Amino acid sequence: MSFLTGTQAELLYAMPATGGSVTGTVSTGGTAQLLTPANGATTPAFLLPAYFFPDTYGVSRSLLIQGGGTLLNGAATQNVRFALYLDTTAGTQITSSPGGLLCSTGLFSPFGTTVSTTGAFMFEVLVTATSVGTNATLNTVGKLVTSAAGNPTTTMNTTGPSLLMQSATQPTFNSSTAYFIDMFCYFGATTTTQACTLTNFYVWGLN
Repeated sequence: MSFLTGTQAELLYAMPATGGSVTGTVSTGGTAQLLTPANGATTPAFLLPAYFFPDTYGVSRSLLIQGGGTLLNGAATQNVRFALYLDTTAGTQITSSPGGLLCSTGLFSPFGTTVSTTGAFMFEVLVTATSVGTNATLNTVGKLVTSAAGNPTTTMNTTGPSLLMQSATQPTFNSSTAYFIDMFCYFGATTTTQACTLTNFYVWGLN
């Protein structure tokens, strides 16, 4: 750290327990596809406080969101999608602004044409406020990678997907409102073996 300004990164949240396991195939969102905690008494979800992006000097304030976990695809090639949302109720997606989708991948096959594979995924997302107020705006971009993992005796596939995460339109939010930051996962078809579980989730305040 240069100490030029005296500011530093601050860990705002570390998920205290393993998140939910997603196995279904509903593309409209909801708690069945929620990876982050649903805000239970012993598994609190992360709530970004109101005015984290203040009215004064809120522009350029930033977050770094990181996470990852385990991923198992089924006996047939399946597509999957990951999406990060700002929600006023944990696990309940806001579908219209302010709030809503921060960024997402498109549908993709996590291990290419390989099936019945146990692997892992990891992501990080950059979030920067470009305006504040009741219709504030954010710039977001992220990256997500998947790969076979966890078996030291098996030769690993080194060509797992590495994808960028983005939003089709610039995300908007109300900077005077508190928002949960939720991660969702959707499979393109139902099998009895596919599963995605979030094991680690961090939110950093960067300035």
